[in-house]
Amino acid sequence: MSRIKTDFLSKGIYMLVMIAVSCSILACGSNVNNLTVDTENTETDKVVATTQNPSIVYASEDMSVEELYKDMGNGMSLGNDLDVCDWDAIGSNKAIGYQAAAIYTTNPYSTWNASSYQYFSYDGSLHFVWNIESLNSENSTICDSFAIQIVSHESNAQNKAFTCSITNATFTTATGAKYTMGSLIGTHQLTIKNDVTQYLYQPMSTFDGVKTTGDVIGGKIEIDLKLEDFYYDVSSEISKLETYWGNPVATEDMIKAISDRGFKTIRIPVTYFNHMSDEGTIDPAFLDRVEEVVDWALKYDMYVIMSIQHDTGNDGWIKASESNYKTNKTKVEYMIRQIADRFKDKDNHLILEGFNEMVNDKCQWDDYIPDKDLSVMNRWNQLFVDTVRATEGNNTDRYLLVNTYAAMSTKKVLDAFVLPSDTANNKILVGLHCYFNNENMDQNFAVMTEFVEKYNVIIGEWAFWISKEGDNRIEGASRYMEYVNALGIPAIWWDNGNTNEMAIFDRKTLSWPNAELVDLIIKGE
Repeated sequence: MSRIKTDFLSKGIYMLVMIAVSCSILACGSNVNNLTVDTENTETDKVVATTQNPSIVYASEDMSVEELYKDMGNGMSLGNDLDVCDWDAIGSNKAIGYQAAAIYTTNPYSTWNASSYQYFSYDGSLHFVWNIESLNSENSTICDSFAIQIVSHESNAQNKAFTCSITNATFTTATGAKYTMGSLIGTHQLTIKNDVTQYLYQPMSTFDGVKTTGDVIGGKIEIDLKLEDFYYDVSSEISKLETYWGNPVATEDMIKAISDRGFKTIRIPVTYFNHMSDEGTIDPAFLDRVEEVVDWALKYDMYVIMSIQHDTGNDGWIKASESNYKTNKTKVEYMIRQIADRFKDKDNHLILEGFNEMVNDKCQWDDYIPDKDLSVMNRWNQLFVDTVRATEGNNTDRYLLVNTYAAMSTKKVLDAFVLPSDTANNKILVGLHCYFNNENMDQNFAVMTEFVEKYNVIIGEWAFWISKEGDNRIEGASRYMEYVNALGIPAIWWDNGNTNEMAIFDRKTLSWPNAELVDLIIKGE
C-alpha cells in the first residue's frame, strides 16, 4: 500500500474515532466549556471540579488523591523564614529607616534645638508633630527659622536623589494663633549625603505674631510629608529578612535533616510584598532564593507545598472584599503569574498554594463575616487557579491548594466555600488551618467532617504550643492524629522555629528536642 493511501486511511480512522468520542461526550451530557461537578463517581463521592478537557492527560490518572495523601503523609512547615514580614519595621519595600527631624534657630545664632527623630511609615508617609515644651534659647532671643531635614543611615541611600512632597505645614502658638509654613509646602528634590539631606527652611520673620523664643515655646509644628523615589532595596537583604524573626537562614542541611527524620512533605510559606515593586514585579533575586529552597526539598524527594503567606491576613494587602478585589486584581494576577511561571517546570511533587488566611477589610474571624466577603474569597481562589493553569508546563495539571476564608473551619465559612472550576480533573485540594485544643477538638472536628467527605482537604496548619499546653500537647496531638487518621487526610505541623512555642525542629542545631512528639506526627499515631 502506498504511503499516500496509508496516510489517508490513518486520517480517516482518526476522524471516525474523534466523531465517535464526540458523540459519546454529547450522549453523556458533558460540556467541555462548562464546569461539571461529579458527585456520583464510582470511587468517591467528593465534589470534583473539571471541564474534562480531552486534550490533557491528567496526572490524577497516574496518582489518585488517596494515593497522593498516602505518599505525602503528615508534614511540617518552614515558617517564619521566607515568609518574614514586619509592617512597622520592614514594611513593603518602602521607607525603612527614613526619619525626619525639625530644628529651631535664633538670630543672631546662639543655639539650636532639635525635635525627636520620627520614622516614616512603610508607604513613605509621615505626619510629623513637634510639641515645643521648652527651648535652650532665652525667651527674649529673636527668632530666626524652623527647618526640617530627612535622615537615613542606609549606606546604599547615600548620594541618591529622591522627592519629598509636603502638603501641609503649620505652626500653632501657645495662644492658639495658627500660621501656615508656606516655604515648606511643595515638592522638594533632596539628596542624602553623610546620612542627612539639606535643610528645608521656614523663616520666622514672616509670622507677625512670632518674634522671640518666648513666642515659640508652648507651640506645635505639624507637617505632612511623603517620600517618593527614595532608595530601599530589600533584595540586597534577603538573608537579613530570613533571620528577622530569630531563625537562621534556610540551608540544604536543614532541609536534608527534615527529610532524614522521616518527613515526606514540607510546607514553605512565602511572603512577596517585601520583595516587589508597586506595580507587582517580584524581585528576581528573591524568586531565585525561593526556588533554591524548593529545589533542595525536591532533591530529597519531598512534596513541597508553597504558599502565598503574609500578603494576606490581618495586615496583608490582599483582602476578601469587593473593593480590594477591584483595586488589586490586576496586581495579584501578575504576582501569581510570575510565581507560577517560575515554577511551571517543577515536577508534581510541588503543590502551589493560593492565599493563606485571607480576611476581609475588617479582619473578621467570627460568625458574622458578610456573605459578600465570603463570596469574594471564592473569586480570589478562582483567579488563582485560572492564572496558574494558564502558565502551562506542569502547571497544566499540577495539584493546587486553595483555602477557605481565613482557612477557617467554622460552619458558616465551610458552607460558603465554592470549589473553583478547573481545566484539570480532580486536582484541587482545599486547605483548612485547625488549631484545635483538647477542650474544643471533638466539637470542631465534628463540624468539618462533612466538608472533608465532600472535598479533598489538607490541614495546612496545626500545632500545640509548648508554652500553653506543656506536657498536654502530647496527649492533644495524639487525639488530634486519631481524628486525622479517621478522616484520611494529611496534616502539616506549623513550625515557627521557636522551640519554646510550636517548633519541633531546632534549626540552629538541626536537632529534634521532642522526639516523642515528632514520631507521633510522622507516624500519625
